[in-house]
Amino acid sequence: MKRLSCLSFALSCCSYLMAQNTEALVKAERDFEESCLETGIRDGFLAHVDSNGIVFTDKGPVNAKKFWMALPVFEGVFTWSPSFVEMSTDADWGYTTGNYEHRPHSLKDTVEDSGQYTTVWHKIENGQWKYLIDIGNRHTHQTLDEPAKSIDQEKYGAGNNSREDFLLDQENTFIQLFEKSINEAYRANASSRYILNITSRLPVLSYDSSISILSKVPSLHYMPVGFKISPANDLAAVYGTFSQSGKEGNYLRIWRHEKNGWKIALEVIRI
Repeated sequence: MKRLSCLSFALSCCSYLMAQNTEALVKAERDFEESCLETGIRDGFLAHVDSNGIVFTDKGPVNAKKFWMALPVFEGVFTWSPSFVEMSTDADWGYTTGNYEHRPHSLKDTVEDSGQYTTVWHKIENGQWKYLIDIGNRHTHQTLDEPAKSIDQEKYGAGNNSREDFLLDQENTFIQLFEKSINEAYRANASSRYILNITSRLPVLSYDSSISILSKVPSLHYMPVGFKISPANDLAAVYGTFSQSGKEGNYLRIWRHEKNGWKIALEVIRI
C-alpha cells in the first residue's frame, strides 16, 4: 500500500510539473501575440524568432529572421490562441498549435483571414523562448477562447536513435511506405495522440481520420529539407516541401519518441 501511495504521489508530481512547464510555453505564446499587437506583426515576429528559425513561403522553407527583416513595416493585426501544447521532458523545447485570425487594420475590423498555426519553440541560454518553426494553413473562422490542452503522452530519450541520419532515415522510410500504402504508413508510424492540420480543414485528431482524408487527396510526394530536435532527444520536427499534381506545398512533421520508437505526433500539410 505504501509503495502504491508513493507511486500515486510521484505521478501527481509529474502531472503538476508538466502542467507548469506547458504553462510556461503558453505564456511565451501569449507574450508573442502581445508583442505583435503592441509593435506590429513584423517587429513582433522579429522579437521572438530564433536566428535559425524557419518560415514557409511559396518557394519553400527559408530563414525566418532574414525573411522578416527584408519586409517593410506593414498594417494588419494578428491574434491567435493555442489549442494544444506539448513540451519535451526537459521543459526547454515544445510546440503549440491553435486558431489564428487576421484583420486588415485594427481589432475592430472584420476577420479577413483565419486558420490554424503551428509553432515549434525552444528555450535559449538566457531563459527566453524563441520560435524555431512557424507555419499556418487556412480554414474556416473559429473562436479563440478555447483554453490550451496539454498533450502529456509519455516520451523517452532516443539515445543513438536521435542522430541526424537516423531521423532522416525514419522520415524517408515513412515517405516510401506512404507512397505505397497510406494506411500502412500511418498504422506503423502514427502515435495514438496525433494531430493533422491540413489546408481548408479543422484539425484532425486521429490517424484513422487522417488516412480517410489523405486517401482522397491526389498523390503527395514529400521532399524533406531539414530537421530540428529537442536536447532531450524525445521530440523532433522534420520539414520540407511536397509536389502534388504539378503544384508544390510545404509540410511539417513532428515526431515523438515513445516506448516503441519514433511516432508521428503532429503534421501540417499546407496545400
